[in-house]
Amino acid sequence: MSGVAKPSVGRRIFRGILRGFLLLFLAVLFLSLTGGRTAYIIEIPFHFICGWALHGWKALPPFSEKWEAALLPAGCILLAGVLLHRFIRRWAKEKRPSLKWRAKHTAAVMSLILLCSASAIATSGIVHQFFWLVGGKVIEDNRKSEMTVAMSNGRQLMMLLLEFYDKNGRYPHSFDELETEFESAYGGSRKLWWVETGDGGIPEPFVLLRPGSDAIALDEDPLIVSPVLREGRMVLVGYGDTSVRMLPTSRLEEMMKIHVRVQ
Repeated sequence: MSGVAKPSVGRRIFRGILRGFLLLFLAVLFLSLTGGRTAYIIEIPFHFICGWALHGWKALPPFSEKWEAALLPAGCILLAGVLLHRFIRRWAKEKRPSLKWRAKHTAAVMSLILLCSASAIATSGIVHQFFWLVGGKVIEDNRKSEMTVAMSNGRQLMMLLLEFYDKNGRYPHSFDELETEFESAYGGSRKLWWVETGDGGIPEPFVLLRPGSDAIALDEDPLIVSPVLREGRMVLVGYGDTSVRMLPTSRLEEMMKIHVRVQ
């Protein structure tokens, strides 16, 4: 019975490379047809398969420049392996004379311990990132949530500014003075004038345009301006009638020029 001849190693490698290029071509074609909106479908398996190589490509060059720092940990691991091997050999000699324990067995145990430690560290990082994603704004619509919170804070801030003016005959010199005046209204240390500009971004404050002014702002006079939101496209402006409106950044310069002329 004659068996079917198996393809040579070179031919199998060539076929594997050809299939890889074909899959890459199909992935690029798929992304171009969908406009890149479904890139995560390809990125997730790619990082699962090639993530270790990408990490090594980035981490090894800096590590090679500071390889001396790894000598002490490597020496400690080597010493721990030697001591573990001697301990197991002595235990086996007294308790299990039939057990032939060799250095390769100790090396396998040490490798398993190191792999378990690395897995535990990686798992803790995954769990940390998971809760960060759940507690952040990645699952929900980041843009809508960001604007909703900023709009709510802006309206509360405008009401407090109006109340401060009615009580003192002027606007506060800063938001800190406003908080001192109405500390109980902020729920402790909460500051309404700080706005998160994006998921993981650094919060930025509203800008008070009439600090310390005793001239009441008219209905269409801007009083506060938020930091730039929605990837640099929109801002929130609070007006003298306590309304808060969303404006494109292209109109911000025009609005500020009017404000300067009024002042």
